[in-house]
Amino acid sequence: VECDDMENGSSGDDQVSTFDLTMNDDTITQGNGSWSVFYYESLDDQNNNIPIVDPTAYQNIVNPQDIYVSVFTEAECESRTNVTLRVLPNPSPTEPTALRVCDGSGGAPDDEDYRDGISLFDLTLKDSEIRNGEPNVTIFYYETLEAAEAGVAGTELVSPYLNTVPNSQIVYARVTKDVPPGELPCYSIVELELVVDSLPEDPF
Repeated sequence: VECDDMENGSSGDDQVSTFDLTMNDDTITQGNGSWSVFYYESLDDQNNNIPIVDPTAYQNIVNPQDIYVSVFTEAECESRTNVTLRVLPNPSPTEPTALRVCDGSGGAPDDEDYRDGISLFDLTLKDSEIRNGEPNVTIFYYETLEAAEAGVAGTELVSPYLNTVPNSQIVYARVTKDVPPGELPCYSIVELELVVDSLPEDPF
């Protein structure tokens, strides 16, 4: 089972992912290193001994898809089995409009002159727009795309968030499917722009 990925030219919503079929080798052989495992795209390929060229990076062609497996002993005795590839859908969040606040909004603790492009943002105000009615998803925000992709607990931004780039800053919302323990929590990432609007000039 894999989440829908964007590797090797596929998109995040085409039900195509890249699989390392060899991850099943130890399970199939029950740890017997003297046996050889070959994977085939079809029964005809298996019967004609035309294995998948690179089983470490195989893209499925339908979802779900059965892959045919042959296991050979050192004496060339063969047993056959199969493995099913399944691609899970990612969440489908909406790209949100910018979150805007006035300069100095919220009484930012280090914002002495209120005209430096730094303000406090309640990031959760965009949760509903990003979720767009999709149930059973959780949203966390991160300062960088790399942090959002990693999704390490404790690295999320906490609201109210004080922007670190004056006037305009991009943060990243990671939208993750809520699944039972042990299942694959697929996710999608969208950008959120934080905009600090300038105050009117002092008339005096």
